[in-house]
Amino acid sequence: MIEFEERRGWSPVTALLLIGPGGAGKSTVGSELAPLLNRRLIDLDQEFLRRIGDIGKIIRQEGYQTYKTLNSSLANNIMSDLSDDSLLVTSSGFLANDNPKSAFDTNHAILKSAYSVCLLPSRDFEEAVHIVVKRQVTRPFTTRFIPA
Repeated sequence: MIEFEERRGWSPVTALLLIGPGGAGKSTVGSELAPLLNRRLIDLDQEFLRRIGDIGKIIRQEGYQTYKTLNSSLANNIMSDLSDDSLLVTSSGFLANDNPKSAFDTNHAILKSAYSVCLLPSRDFEEAVHIVVKRQVTRPFTTRFIPA
């Protein structure tokens, strides 16, 4: 079942955002949804890898806060450059409270400029947390940081 809450009426916009925690299925849903909506798919993590570099390496060498700032700046640049209908899959933590203030403010401005869909793997909080943690520990960005 899909739970739907509409906060404002639909009007044509260039960008649609998929937001949610890591491991919620944003990239998977985005890759299926973009062609159905006739939108170009932009995955923020993939764009970061392509344009800036290895996420894990940047976190290890420059710190998580630097990564979050770079990620936010990249998202802002992508949104500013959009000229066609797109679906942007955001990074996990895109709206997290631990973002540096500038990144937090930029990401919220991006959110307000588009329509967003928040994906969660379950409506039950405990089950959602269990699923997200289970998925996150198998992801390439996180496995590098888990002690052996």
